[in-house]
Formats: sequence, structure tokens, C-alpha cells
Amino acid sequence: MTCLYEGTVQLPDGRRLGYGEYGRRGGVPVLFFHGAPGGRAFDVGREVAEHGLWVFVLERPGVGLSDRRPGATVLDWVGDVAGAADALGFERFAVAGVSAGGRYALACGHGLPDRVTVAVLLSAWVVFADEPHMDALLPEPFRSELQGYRSDPQGQLDARCAEVRARCESWVRDPDGFHREFFGAAADVVPPFWLQLLAANYGGPLPSPVDFAEEYEPWGFSASEVSVPVRLWHGDADDSAPLAMVEELVRRLPDGALTVCPGEGHFLHPKHRAEWMRVLAAAR
Repeated sequence: MTCLYEGTVQLPDGRRLGYGEYGRRGGVPVLFFHGAPGGRAFDVGREVAEHGLWVFVLERPGVGLSDRRPGATVLDWVGDVAGAADALGFERFAVAGVSAGGRYALACGHGLPDRVTVAVLLSAWVVFADEPHMDALLPEPFRSELQGYRSDPQGQLDARCAEVRARCESWVRDPDGFHREFFGAAADVVPPFWLQLLAANYGGPLPSPVDFAEEYEPWGFSASEVSVPVRLWHGDADDSAPLAMVEELVRRLPDGALTVCPGEGHFLHPKHRAEWMRVLAAAR
């Protein structure tokens, strides 16, 4: 689906959030949260217009057109989304998040229960950071990173920052080479919008260690406190975001339902778009 428009909204504190607009103007409003790497250039498919959805892919602070917010937490995103929705003229809206964006959709379900109609999570990256007994379900190297953060927070943040800074510098030196190294054998077949996502994440200002703390910290709320309906789609062969973590999340949600996609990995087949878009379109 071609992007209708790219722009920014201004938040009450003066910061800007970037967005990409997709679908049918005047349709059911959906605020969509990207993964990592990610950005406003996201392929939501032609089905988005067919289902009457008006989708805004919001860029989180420091990504693409969005101003940085050093030290931001997952719950801080709730205020940003409320401000963006006000600027766009939406009182009620659905939210959706893919991969790392899933936790931000959940946060909005928790923090904006009177405004969010439903939260859809696709291949959600779930971490129970304050429950070390759950670490065994996490893939490497993140498991070691989380454990390293618990024992030496600043050391882990410095290491994570250095890694991303190296990626930023590599991107600036040779974007095409970075793209090929990032995707390996798949570099020639990944959708073109991935180049825009890499640029949004690695082409801007260099990060600081504080920018990465939220990756290792608890979300600031419990899944049992999310009162809005949460609907999830996840592949049982996902080796990036383990299904077991998502199943545990669903057990804790008051109103959660999971659709397991047999044999699928982190990138779900486009055939599922109609399923989750119907859920978004029906939410009121």
C-alpha cells in the first residue's frame, strides 16, 4: 500500500512525532507501532483500504522524523500517543504493534482504556524483565544482555550504545553495503521499504546510552491491568520472539486471544492481514 502522506504532529511539550498515513481517509482510525528497526515506511498491504482502516504508523522518539526523548520509558509512549491522537482529531482509536512495537500497544491499552478500542499484537516481542525465572525462554544474545544489565546496568547500556553507534557510522559510510550485511542472502528479495526503515533508525543523530534503558527495564505495568481486548497473531517457529513468552502474556491478560500460525517465523505470511484487519475494523 502506497503511503498517502508523511508528516509530523506536534506534541504539547513541543516535540514532533513523525508518521506515515495509509488506507482510507475518514475510516476507522488505527495508530500502528513499528518494530526495531522500524519507522513510518511500513508495508501494511492493500487490504488496509479494503477494510476501511485509516492507519497512522507513528515513529517513536529518535526514529525518523520524531524528536528524541532521552530516558523515555514504555509508559511515556502513552502520553505521546494521546497527544498525537488529539492532534489528528481522534477521540477513540485502535492500536496495533508489530514485534518490539507490541509492548507499546499494550501500554496504550493499559494507560488509555477509555480511548483504545482494541490492541492487536503481531509477532510481539515479550520480555518479563523483572522475573528472572522467565529468562530461560528468551533467545540469545538478549538473554545474556538482560542478565548483564541486571548486574551492571551502565556497562550494558554503554555496550549497547556502542553497537548501535557502529551501525549508524557503517550506514553513513556505505548504506548499500550495510543493507547487504544486515540481510545477508535475503538482501535482494526484502521489500524496498526496509531501506527506508534502516535509514530511519541509523541515519539520524547518534544515540546515547540512556536511549536503551527501556529495552531492559520492566514495562511499568502488569498485563493483568490491561482491560481492553488484546488480540495476538504469532508464528510457532518464531526464533526471534518466542511463542512461549506470548502464551504466558495471554494467560495474564483479562481479555486476550492468541492465533498461532503453524510453521511461521517472525515475519508472518501476508494472508493473515485480513484476519487482524477485520478485528481492527470491527472495534468501536
